[in-house]
This record gives sequence, structure tokens and C-alpha cells, in this order.
Amino acid sequence: MEGAEYSSFRYATNFKSEQGSAGICEADGLLPESVPSHWRIFFRVEDADITARRAAELGGQIVSQPQDNLLGRVVALKDSTGAPFMIIQTVNH
Repeated sequence: MEGAEYSSFRYATNFKSEQGSAGICEADGLLPESVPSHWRIFFRVEDADITARRAAELGGQIVSQPQDNLLGRVVALKDSTGAPFMIIQTVNH
């Protein structure tokens, strides 16, 4: 990932910049050893804070409050059936 502030964070996307629609990262340094490898789905949104509040109003659950990271502003959510997903307001937006 170009411009990464953390040399231990490896991230790749299927296309560069805003053309990217999928990505993968090595999260060894981000997660405890007890957490196995897994997939997470992210949906890009215009405003993470507004989208998270609206999801909660519609029956979803905010699992973690909006926070900024290297890729943008992210929020962990669950839908009304408990399925987890993430939303991200990318730095480019």
C-alpha cells in the first residue's frame, strides 16, 4: 500500500485508488493471536457516522463506534439478524 505509515501493515486492492472494489490485508499485528483468519465485508459509504446511526434506527446494531484509521473512517455493525459487516468512509471521499 503506497504511503502506509506502518511498515508491518500489508494491504492490497484489486485496482488502484478509487477504482478498487476489493482488498485484503495481513492482520497479524492488528488482532490477538486467538483470533483466527477470517473475512470481513466492507461497504463504502459517503458518511460513516450518519450511515451507522441510520442502520441502528432501522434495526441494526453498532458494534464499535466510528473511528479513523489508515484507510478512512470505519464502523463495525450487525444487521437485524446478527450478521456482522463494516462500513467505511474512505479517505478519498
